[in-house]
Amino acid sequence: MASTLKGLVLLLVLTLIQGGGGQGIGVNYGTIANNLPPPPQVAKFLLHSTIISRVRLFDANPQILQAFAGTGIEVTISVPNDEIPHITNLSIAQQWVNTNVQPFIHSTNLIMILVGNEVLSTANKLLITNLVPAMQTLHAALAAASLDNHIKVSTPLSLGILSNTTPPSSAKFRQGYDTHIIKPMLNFLKDTNAPFMVNPYPFFGCTHDDLDYALFQPNAGVFDENTKLLYTNMLDAQLDGVYSAIKVLLGFENKIEIGIAETGWPSVGDPANNNTQLPFPPLLIHDLNSAPQRRRTTLGRSSDPNRGRPWSPHHLSPSATRVLHSLLDPSLRSDQVGPTLQPLFQPQHHPTAASDILAIIKALGFNKKFELALNVFDYVRHREGCASLLNGSSIAVIINILGKANKVSSAASLLLTLQNDGIQIDVYAYTSLITAYATNGRYREAVNVFNKMQQEGCTPTLITFNVILNVYGKMGMPWSKIIALVDAMKRDGVPPDLYTYNTLISCCRRGSLYEEAVQLFDEMKLAGFRPDKVTYNALLDVFGKSRKPKEAMQVLREMESNGFSPTIVTFNSLISAYARGGLLEEALNLKTQMMEKGIRPDVFTYTTLLSGFDKAGKDEFAMNVFEEMRAAGCKPNICTFNALIKMHGNRGKFVEMMKVFEEIKVCNCSPDIVTWNTLLAVFGQNGMDSEVSGVFKEMKRAGFVPERDTFNTLISAYSRCGSFDQAIGVYKSMLEAGVAPDLSTYNAVLAALARGGLWEQSEKVLAEMKDGRCKPNELTYSSLLHAYANGKQIERMNAFAEEIYSGSIETHAVLLKTLVLVNSKTDLLMETERAFLELRRRGISPDITTLNAMISIYGRKQMLAKTNEILNFMYESGFTPTLTTYNSLMYMYSRSENFQKSEEVLREILEKGMKPDKISYNTVIYAYCRNGRMKEASRIFSEMKDAAALVPDVVTYNTFIATYAADSMFVEAIDVVRYMIKQGCKPNQTTFNSIIDWYCKLNRQDEAKYFVKSLGDIGPHVSKEEESRLLERIAKKWS
Repeated sequence: MASTLKGLVLLLVLTLIQGGGGQGIGVNYGTIANNLPPPPQVAKFLLHSTIISRVRLFDANPQILQAFAGTGIEVTISVPNDEIPHITNLSIAQQWVNTNVQPFIHSTNLIMILVGNEVLSTANKLLITNLVPAMQTLHAALAAASLDNHIKVSTPLSLGILSNTTPPSSAKFRQGYDTHIIKPMLNFLKDTNAPFMVNPYPFFGCTHDDLDYALFQPNAGVFDENTKLLYTNMLDAQLDGVYSAIKVLLGFENKIEIGIAETGWPSVGDPANNNTQLPFPPLLIHDLNSAPQRRRTTLGRSSDPNRGRPWSPHHLSPSATRVLHSLLDPSLRSDQVGPTLQPLFQPQHHPTAASDILAIIKALGFNKKFELALNVFDYVRHREGCASLLNGSSIAVIINILGKANKVSSAASLLLTLQNDGIQIDVYAYTSLITAYATNGRYREAVNVFNKMQQEGCTPTLITFNVILNVYGKMGMPWSKIIALVDAMKRDGVPPDLYTYNTLISCCRRGSLYEEAVQLFDEMKLAGFRPDKVTYNALLDVFGKSRKPKEAMQVLREMESNGFSPTIVTFNSLISAYARGGLLEEALNLKTQMMEKGIRPDVFTYTTLLSGFDKAGKDEFAMNVFEEMRAAGCKPNICTFNALIKMHGNRGKFVEMMKVFEEIKVCNCSPDIVTWNTLLAVFGQNGMDSEVSGVFKEMKRAGFVPERDTFNTLISAYSRCGSFDQAIGVYKSMLEAGVAPDLSTYNAVLAALARGGLWEQSEKVLAEMKDGRCKPNELTYSSLLHAYANGKQIERMNAFAEEIYSGSIETHAVLLKTLVLVNSKTDLLMETERAFLELRRRGISPDITTLNAMISIYGRKQMLAKTNEILNFMYESGFTPTLTTYNSLMYMYSRSENFQKSEEVLREILEKGMKPDKISYNTVIYAYCRNGRMKEASRIFSEMKDAAALVPDVVTYNTFIATYAADSMFVEAIDVVRYMIKQGCKPNQTTFNSIIDWYCKLNRQDEAKYFVKSLGDIGPHVSKEEESRLLERIAKKWS
């Protein structure tokens, strides 16, 4: 064999098979040779004179990388073998990325980094043991730079890693390497969606007897008895051997793509032998997907006729190939497009003209020449007698290209123009437009196109239904509407596929519909579909959103038992499940387990933990997570910023909140709809209705169209501000805008009704939900409990509580925490303690709101020891006291002998950088007034107005008025009434009641009546009805 290969010249052909199903022809670009042409010349030659679209370098030569800038040719770079041990260090890997990737990423189309070359063949233990760790570390460095989705990491291996390769179905990886090296490598590649790269050389494995088999010449072939497949060339057999080995090692159907890093055949024979002329062409183009074992389908897509075949240059006629090369010339001007296309129409339309035009448009889209693709389409459309060359596929492709270029409005206008010109728009063009709208987040317009398409009698395909189902999920459509679409799909004879089921399970996340998700999961398996990693991750996500960590862990166990290794997505869903359930220690343990498996936390991991600690009131832990995230080189995304805005806003730290808002722009992020909704919610819960309206106007000015979440937030915000009419008005506007209410909407309305104690209306909304097939969740029942509490319906509240304790209604952590809150605010001490103890008995961690409720009721009962017990628990558990905590403490002290401590707590709030509210100042004012310390009360009043810039409310003034009246200082009390009216604060019944009641207590009823009759002089807007009420009060209560 060695003599046969002496002096042979090998042409190396690189074929990388990508997840999208596309293929490309490439070359290995070596630099160890004499008289090499300069890199710019090589790049220009490959671009304009060949159909080669990919290049592999054996290093990361900066001159070569620069030469391929702007060509669109996909470039793979390599880490040399001797650098592998160093790359296992994250800081060195990051430096390697900063040096060899970052400077070129915006101009050169880098797609992959290969770590070493045929490392297992070196027998170097240092290299072999560090190979997989180096790959993982390099991927982590790419992830830290947000490049991991675009650039994959792999390593090329020789076929010496296989044993028993004949027949292909019996192939296995060699013992020793299989479980210790290759299996971890395969799991890494599977988790990162990277290909398993090999260097197959059929000619190396052939003999004189099977030379034709190796050289793709006519031969009898090799039959595999196990699979009943006939192989007519050795390359397919070698690659199917790799496929079989992977399948054997991982124990389930292989989901890893196999790619060729290098291969080759001789173009000239050995002069020393007789075979100096080999019957083999100088370039081989072979469809690697033709091998039966390695055929790939993308579920829910490839079986649909709407799924366009990937562009391949060998579909072009010779003249069209020349036209394409000219169009791809960077120096081409827009006015040269027409003349360049002329050969396709001279002297008349070539029979392949229509397919050539379609292939050229696809090719331009493939090379991201979006504007040029549109120019070609427009030229053909407007050329006399050529419009017929633009078939349905061409229209679908150009719509798809415009969508990818973020020119969805242009795509819609083009489709409308074509329709007006009498061109029939088919399902593929409509589906492309729907997909374009969906990809760009314009969901309502996607649904409008879908409806229009059906009205015109155009029958949707499987992919059309799948895209719209995904859109429904993104829009948070009611579950009944989603199921109605699935039913319509089945009636049209379009059966769901695995992609459909995965989408439907994902749709269950929004409404926490875990029971429906499980039902779909079972139905899918009965239909003959095997759950894949996407299925399991989607189901995990639903359980996570539903606060069902135990069920999520069961899914993980089933997932692993079926051969699917957990990915970063899996762990993030699990961490979310525990964090949402308040089990933060368990969530942190999961992060540790994830890192031990070689999976580094990403921005979603950190943001989920940050949000969990924020919700629990553990600000210090939350900020520690944020600092750890930055130290790990993980850049925050808009979700992180939104979580920080929410955290600072909930604590009343508006300066810090707005700093985060400004930092969004500095970090090259843009506020999204969630950012605006978060600001609306923060201002709403702080009763800042003018700020709510201002943010809403600013949001619309920024071009955001209110969606369901925005309406839900506004309903909640206005109700928190006490503007119930505005809240209900928003709900009506939402319905008028054609936005259907979902679970979140109903919950927002119920929360608004609960704040007003409107329990009867709450019960009606609950009945409406059930009638509309909208399943209530724990937040629904929580609002109903608050409605009963605020409406003083204690018996109803207690009866509902018993249903929760008995299990008639699921005893959810949220409901137990709600029982603590509602019993606390209705001053039911025993019931509050019962709910709190039940919470602890079930192992559920209390959050800051629950602990504040305990402090509040103990404080009101002057139970100092119990209050300190809760406070100590808070500090020991890492909870950060909130303004509510401090206000409850101030209230407790204000009613005690140590009333001065109220002001001490106020000072502590200010020292911590928090902003006291009106309740804070009113409580301290009450403490001093109650003890006759009017001078100190007046000092706090001045500080409230001036330093804190808070407007005193009726409670503030009533405190002074009641104190003066109790001390028979009626002149001063009435002066306060005059002052408050002058400041625009309207007196209420309590204001006047305090004065007349103290007159009467002192047997000065006549003065009380005189005061009532002179109210017109004190406040011109005091009504006659109010005067009558007060006179009647004197007559009934004090006569």
